[in-house]
Amino acid sequence: MVGDDFISYADRVIGIADLALAVGVQHEVIGKLKDAGLVTVDAGVGGAHIARPLTSITLLDVYQAIEGPDRQLFGFHDNPNPQCPVGRNIHTLLDGELDAAQHALETQLGQTTLARLNDRLDTLTEG
Repeated sequence: MVGDDFISYADRVIGIADLALAVGVQHEVIGKLKDAGLVTVDAGVGGAHIARPLTSITLLDVYQAIEGPDRQLFGFHDNPNPQCPVGRNIHTLLDGELDAAQHALETQLGQTTLARLNDRLDTLTEG
């Protein structure tokens, strides 16, 4: 399976088209991962491989590469209606809660390496 090869065997080159078919990764996403130094792309071959050891890449690295480092997971109107009681108070009500949720998510993602996921995948696919 291509997705398994891409994760398990970082020294192998996997075709971007094959990767896209296997796990639904788009060329644009591969480009963002490349820009972040997480993968390298071989021109002409159409392949990509992981640029660093799996132990040094976290899901937070991947998330930030794709979404940007300042991306807010939760967002709503920047200019809510000041005449509406909900709109007038929405940021006061929710900003702290949503910031805490974002922080919790990023903490968890930062603790999860691709090596850990690869080990779990190996366990799930054994037998």
